[in-house]
Amino acid sequence: MTDSTVSPDSKVFTVGPTWRAVGLEMTTEARADEVLAAASDQCTPIEGDMEKGVFHYEDRSGAVVVFDVVEEKIVDIHQDFNASDEVPAQWVEMADRFALADLQEPSGETVGQACVALRSGLVNEAGRGNNGKLGLAALAGRVELYDGPLSYAASETAKLFAEAEEGEKAPKDTLPTFISTGAVSVLQKQGAHAGAVLAAKIEAAELHSNTLTGENFWVLEVNAGFPLTVCVGEGDVPSRPRAGQVVAGEFMILAASK
Repeated sequence: MTDSTVSPDSKVFTVGPTWRAVGLEMTTEARADEVLAAASDQCTPIEGDMEKGVFHYEDRSGAVVVFDVVEEKIVDIHQDFNASDEVPAQWVEMADRFALADLQEPSGETVGQACVALRSGLVNEAGRGNNGKLGLAALAGRVELYDGPLSYAASETAKLFAEAEEGEKAPKDTLPTFISTGAVSVLQKQGAHAGAVLAAKIEAAELHSNTLTGENFWVLEVNAGFPLTVCVGEGDVPSRPRAGQVVAGEFMILAASK
């Protein structure tokens, strides 16, 4: 995508932990313009054209930038990560690129529900039902890291998750936990968002470097009842994550078709 102009308000959309989670935080307008211009020159189209369309840039680190373009100008941008695992799902699309998704085992059994933000590879049409395989990424807003299940079980987070189960589980039995606060909001008719809280054991941890910005971020593979890729900025995690530890906190859940 060439000859595009980055919106003057781009800095509004590139600051905060969920941008750091994929190495894309840009704290000044000039830096945002520089980085996004470089990304836009290497974009591929998802939908539409330069008059009205959606394009994305995928970095070697796995980070993805999604551009909304109107009349050859970038009017909005979104962050994403190219999750490697596939999760069978059925979903209903909603306005503003959200969807309420039932997450499934390969057998078809539903193992979770989430309100997700639809990103690269999915064209949104409110009210439409769909099914297929989704790559799910959780971008960290607030992160807790525990040495293992025992230290997690003694935490206030585990106790809160146990209370949410109304006494049906002890704190040590709340691993894994995944609660889509966005799905709760949708079902209560309070609007859609992609927020979730979770706790899960880390199966693999790898440090990635965004080639556009040079910023580092951690990519953690977990099972939250279904395969999920957790991304967190290098400076937002209290210590070096490793397999066997437990990650918990607040996240934004993104989905892309696989």
